[in-house]
Amino acid sequence: MYRLICTMLAASLAWGCGSTLKADGDGNTDTATDSPVDSAADTAMDEGFDPGDDTAVDSSPDTATDTATDEGIDTGTDPGTDPGLPCDQHIGTFTPGQSEAGVWAAGPDWPEGWEVQGSISASLWDAPFSVIRIESWAGEYGGPMDPFTYTFTEWESYETCGLCLFLTENCNWTGGGSYDCDHTYMIDTGTVTVDTLERTEGGRLQGSMIGAYFIETNGGGTRLTEGGLSYCVDLWEFDETFENY
Repeated sequence: MYRLICTMLAASLAWGCGSTLKADGDGNTDTATDSPVDSAADTAMDEGFDPGDDTAVDSSPDTATDTATDEGIDTGTDPGTDPGLPCDQHIGTFTPGQSEAGVWAAGPDWPEGWEVQGSISASLWDAPFSVIRIESWAGEYGGPMDPFTYTFTEWESYETCGLCLFLTENCNWTGGGSYDCDHTYMIDTGTVTVDTLERTEGGRLQGSMIGAYFIETNGGGTRLTEGGLSYCVDLWEFDETFENY
């Protein structure tokens, strides 16, 4: 192994109706009967009152169904948990086409480390292939070599990261064990948990990646791509046996 990536989202109002009884100014209860008494039935209709039922129909009712979409509102089906970030591509629960884990000892030009990778494409290595990879590098990089939980809060260059997550898309071999990819992304936010980490051939690696938001970089993962794309993965649960690399 070498430390290099190969170039490649009806309300109602309740009114209280009260009444107030007023007394005569002399303080006595007024028992007199109104004289003369008007006992005639008042049959006159108030001027201007329309007693009829209003049967008029709106001459131009709007019966059309409103099918327009509000500008800027995404009414599409969410393919997974919304990470709250814009995603040019979005995988809900990631189930790799193929997957594997590898462990390696320190060499003259690299520290010891381990990785797990899964293919978005059908194969890990048959071009064109797309892969998600988690790498951990010990030594000066300080990558975890024991079980851990780590939450990413910002992008970090592949030149300095100890725990490095990246995604390569549509990769093809260029010869000499190198490959070139249409797009390379590195993680910006998300959480990785490893519950079992037995760093030896035949050892177990078991954990998960949750809510990962990847942003596009150059092929080496050393700088962000201006106006680049993004990729989101809601959940990847892995359980692999280490091979020696």
